[in-house]
Amino acid sequence: MVSKGPIYLSGNNVTVDSFISSDPRYSTNGMYTAALARDHGDVITNSKDGLTANNKPLYALDIGDADIKGHVSTDQTAPRTSLRVVLLVTTPG
Repeated sequence: MVSKGPIYLSGNNVTVDSFISSDPRYSTNGMYTAALARDHGDVITNSKDGLTANNKPLYALDIGDADIKGHVSTDQTAPRTSLRVVLLVTTPG
């Protein structure tokens, strides 16, 4: 997932992962199966943390209750505190 602006994943139990439809080790007859998902569901934004017009925090990435099975990246100048919660799950292979 790639975005020019902020990414908000909170609210609906979002899961970001990946699968390979052509490989039976990672899919069922080419269809997605959560149990076979891989950890390559990367989330990337070039946005930065900031403030709204009402001086409320505006995060480059708000993970909320999402599960990210992959890597997370924001603008290189964003403060590290913007990544309040990061979950990296790896699977063998």
